Amino acid sequence: MAAPPPGPVTASVRWRGASVLVEQFNLVPLVAAAERGGASVVLRVKVGDVLYDGDAVADVHHGTVPEAEVLRAVVGGPERTFHQDPLLAFRLLSDIGLRALSSAINDPATAVQALDAVEDLLRRAAAGPIGQETRAIADASGTVRVILPVAGWDSLLRVGLDDILVVAPGMPMVLARCRKLLTGVLSVAPAPLRPPLEERLAWTEQQLRSRPPFLRDEAA
Repeated sequence: MAAPPPGPVTASVRWRGASVLVEQFNLVPLVAAAERGGASVVLRVKVGDVLYDGDAVADVHHGTVPEAEVLRAVVGGPERTFHQDPLLAFRLLSDIGLRALSSAINDPATAVQALDAVEDLLRRAAAGPIGQETRAIADASGTVRVILPVAGWDSLLRVGLDDILVVAPGMPMVLARCRKLLTGVLSVAPAPLRPPLEERLAWTEQQLRSRPPFLRDEAA
């Protein structure tokens, strides 16, 4: 996570009451409240997290923001949604792939289709502002008023690919598709995003080298 804004922590806000899943943040009123109080708010939770009684929600730096204003910015609900939660799409695709690879279903072709969609999302993510684990939200003057944690590149890979990758050696078709995915995303990824892809590709190639030659290539 990036360093917090300069200045002391003037207040810490904690969740009170029943547990809630964070569906999204209502950032516009929170930015306005921080601007009025001459403060910056560093959120300690991200969309998709579950807040329990007493959990830290945010720290207020070098200014004042009423606790109620911070808590009102947290929009809770019964389940995750796609709005403000890019990890959810990766999680669902990974779950589809894992279910297809279970011994009860044993459908590697469906897992390969899930990886097709994962590769598409990773290619799109690689072209965007991915990598940072936080996002800074500024007011109209350009002063940062809210910093929120977001899913970075490593998180997208862990959630969308790794669970399938570690079980793929038992399925030649799926392991070969993982190699193709990693090679494809590497072809478009900027330099800062390449190391975790290269690490996974090296492991995948090692797994493939242990197989007979006729099992190393992706089936048509």
